[in-house]
Amino acid sequence: MKIKSPIALALTLSLAPIQSMALINGKLAEPQSYASQSTVMVLQKHFRKTGRGQCTGTLIAPTLVLTAAHCVVDFSTGNDHPASDLTIYFGNYDGENWVEHLARQGRNLVRHKDYIIKGQEISPTKKVHDIALIRLNAAAPTEFKPAPMLLNLEELSTEHELLLAGYGNIFFMGDKREPRSRILRTFETSVKTAVHPISGQMEYARPEVIRTIEDYQKYIGGMAGGDSGGPAYAVIKGTAYVVGIASGYRYNEQPFYESVPAHKDWIEENSRKLY
Repeated sequence: MKIKSPIALALTLSLAPIQSMALINGKLAEPQSYASQSTVMVLQKHFRKTGRGQCTGTLIAPTLVLTAAHCVVDFSTGNDHPASDLTIYFGNYDGENWVEHLARQGRNLVRHKDYIIKGQEISPTKKVHDIALIRLNAAAPTEFKPAPMLLNLEELSTEHELLLAGYGNIFFMGDKREPRSRILRTFETSVKTAVHPISGQMEYARPEVIRTIEDYQKYIGGMAGGDSGGPAYAVIKGTAYVVGIASGYRYNEQPFYESVPAHKDWIEENSRKLY
């Protein structure tokens, strides 16, 4: 993101600590909304000691969560974390208490074999494939509902409205020392590019230049640390589908989500393998 005006930069910094933000500039998710029923929090076992290792995911079957590949990789070794080291939480963090009775452990997992490990250059001829599946050790709590996946890419047009969901950071600047919110928030945006020519991912709308407070409040928002792996939902013909998986910022700090319909075959094949 390029902020050319010094006033806009000052606004960015001054608005950063607002507690209602994040997903950045996000709104608290309504408990009975489709986002609340399907979006989950994924924590690595060392999160409570280090504050690192938080992601978001989407329940797509009673015992299956869709998330980002980089959420299950140990970057110090290049290997996957053991599935049992991942705890999946349903519902919001409650003050000082974790909602343990709604938690499930990972039983096994799989990530895309062609996922580019963080730090490697993105090749113009190779897609990112930042996608993974986690099978749970037990079915999700009955009050939660799997989200249907969009399987036909042609139904996702440019400028289609999106709802992003995640449990991530509450401050704008992304300080690694800051606490994760662990409260589900949503952010409204739209598709900018359904399939990026290099990454193969979906890009959501986010301007490069912010000049006013109104610009900031209307346009700047979306994923931050802890939102990785979280869903982008699109309502098509009255049904809310998960269409993307939060991946990261690339190409002049523009935000990208892995495309769900582009990985239809991979999801179907590997869902079967995990059972």
